[in-house]
Amino acid sequence: MAEKIADFEPWLAKRVLEQLFKRHPELRSEILKLATDAANNPDEFSIAAEIEEVINDLDEGDVLKRSGRRRGGYTSEPEAVGEALTEAMEPFFDKLQHHLELGNDVAALAFCKGIVLAMYRFSQCDIHPLLELYEEYPAETADWAARLWRTVGDVDKASMRTFDLGREFPEDFAKRYVPDWEWLIDEG
Repeated sequence: MAEKIADFEPWLAKRVLEQLFKRHPELRSEILKLATDAANNPDEFSIAAEIEEVINDLDEGDVLKRSGRRRGGYTSEPEAVGEALTEAMEPFFDKLQHHLELGNDVAALAFCKGIVLAMYRFSQCDIHPLLELYEEYPAETADWAARLWRTVGDVDKASMRTFDLGREFPEDFAKRYVPDWEWLIDEG
């Protein structure tokens, strides 16, 4: 039996919620308020866990089928891995960018921290076939998330590392959860 809601598979959580709506229609407004609040204030640890699950669901064989000779040229194994991982990460970066555009800094920072934490954990894997083919991916991806946060989503400024001095990656989070990546707080 699941100890908490996060332990439920998404399809099961949806089904339970639908049944709760049917049995207790008086709770509808409270449930919707809680859902809205949760969507506007995401938890970086839940985001990191979701990212880790997405990465772990990638099949090495399917990813490597993207490599080799193609009509348009040649795709190396690391390049194929990078493409697959980037596609898997795209929804999380879309959400980060969306919250930045809305000016919802709390949610944007949670997505940034979630991405950084997931990438750090991914980088710490002893054995992961995709990581073995593209070791730099986690640090590069975490760096990009932090750059987007620091530039309020301005891709051009993020590319040139032109940061808003008032927007730094949280030092306490970095020291506690990604201690080997001091560069996140050393960039200036």
